[in-house]
Amino acid sequence: MPEHSSSIEPVSLYVPHGERRLHLLDWAGDGQSTILFVHGGCANAHWWCHSARLLAGRYRVLALDLSGHGESDTLPDGAYSLEGHRDDLVHVARSLDLRGFALVGHSFGGFVSLAAVPELGDRLGTLTLVDSRGHIRPRAARYLTALGKFPNPIYANRDDALRAFQLLPRDSAAPAEVLSHVARHSIRRAVDGTWSLAFDRRALRAATVREFAAEMSQLRQPTLLVRGAASGALSARALAQLADEIPHAEAIEIDGAHHHVMLDRPGPFARALDSFLLRAARP
Repeated sequence: MPEHSSSIEPVSLYVPHGERRLHLLDWAGDGQSTILFVHGGCANAHWWCHSARLLAGRYRVLALDLSGHGESDTLPDGAYSLEGHRDDLVHVARSLDLRGFALVGHSFGGFVSLAAVPELGDRLGTLTLVDSRGHIRPRAARYLTALGKFPNPIYANRDDALRAFQLLPRDSAAPAEVLSHVARHSIRRAVDGTWSLAFDRRALRAATVREFAAEMSQLRQPTLLVRGAASGALSARALAQLADEIPHAEAIEIDGAHHHVMLDRPGPFARALDSFLLRAARP
């Protein structure tokens, strides 16, 4: 795997889904295999950019904006659900005719990815869960639902919006250039000239109490579980328990990374994912 970022720049790809459009970033590399990244709550496809650039020379890399996030359309009625996000993911995989692809989900994106396992069937080649769990507990669901009830903050200008931007959770070791890139792509300008966040806060209400035992029991694909070694969202014990629950799973930790592993350590994360995919591809 190259030590430096690929010169391949992503292009925007829009997939129609009924009356809505789903947006993806597409690094159309020369590789035969495809990686599809799914971001977590409050995030968007650009959060994967620094890792994607390291992988784009070997793979075709896609990063999806979930509904209500980034450049994907919002739901006017705010009726976001885990099942709705799952259906969007499955629709994208079928529309682009992805086969044997590597699905990578971070945090809430890991829940969406797990929920999609039965629907994807043989299309799915491997699964990687990044600082994610096999369940959504009541406490976490209540917290995210409460956050989803607050209105989107409004800022008078772009500079104010950038200064106010912060990760959730806040703990991070991400380089300044990575945080700056993420911040620039996590705000948007409204028609009245004010600025706000580039996601619909109502989408946080999609995190309802859920167990993924049934989906995990159906996993036959090689699975990688990634934890940031300094993560406060996923303990080492919880990582080990998750590895016991998923067949064919291996678990690793990325040193120096908190919850947002791909932001804190994009290089080590990309190398770990590449190594896993190469092993999974061997007969």
